Amino acid sequence: MLLKGDSAMLELLKDFWFTNWVNVLLIMVGGSAIVLYVVQERRRKTEAASLLVLQIDELLDRIREFSTYITDGQLNATAFYESLPLFEENYWNKYKHFFVKNMDSASYASLNQLYNYASEIQEQQQLMKNLQKNSFFQTQGVCTQLETQFILNGLNWTGNSPTQQMVSNAMNDVIPEGISEKSRQTLNSIVQQVLATNPQLDMNQFWSMFNQQQERMKGIINQGVLTTYIPRQIGLSLEKAIQETAMLGIAGGEAYRVLKKFAKRKL
Repeated sequence: MLLKGDSAMLELLKDFWFTNWVNVLLIMVGGSAIVLYVVQERRRKTEAASLLVLQIDELLDRIREFSTYITDGQLNATAFYESLPLFEENYWNKYKHFFVKNMDSASYASLNQLYNYASEIQEQQQLMKNLQKNSFFQTQGVCTQLETQFILNGLNWTGNSPTQQMVSNAMNDVIPEGISEKSRQTLNSIVQQVLATNPQLDMNQFWSMFNQQQERMKGIINQGVLTTYIPRQIGLSLEKAIQETAMLGIAGGEAYRVLKKFAKRKL
């Protein structure tokens, strides 16, 4: 049984509900939207931290790997040519606004520096690969020019063989008068046989000459006769950026610990 006071309170609540139900629903909807927004932002921050931790780990591993491509100041051209880009997207530029209030200025600056050095390393890597590609194109251009010259030389050489008419005219000039017709016919037959084995344009002979010259050319070029120029500044810039990255101590730094804490946070 409800007491008189309780009954009055229920009536008051009913009146309030029927009078303000629209406002109450608006408050509930607004509150739900705020809660949903907070949860979504929390999830986004956690996911951003996870992506950053993964990328930083990969960057540090790849930069250590790059350091092995330099020996006594000399760059391993093959290793750099086969290397993949250091990173595709800079996640720190994309997500660092999430963590401005969670790090001190020194920690925040250290991550800025890490990505600056990584960008410098990638720029030098790309410059070196572009130079290598240009060198390949230039070498191919040299090969094409030489092969064109081989073709012209072959055509000129095989094209200078005497024709049957030229030989017949020469024979008429050099064969002594009074020679028997039988001897003339025998000599002419021999000459024709020689010409038959050496026609004006012998394609087999042409390709034999061309292939021999081409093989000699490949052997010379493969011995490194053409200079592949790699500016010394690329090596100096790479070494400096790699050393500066190691000195940051990112893996054991406060910024990295903050990111790992958020990455492990439950939603």
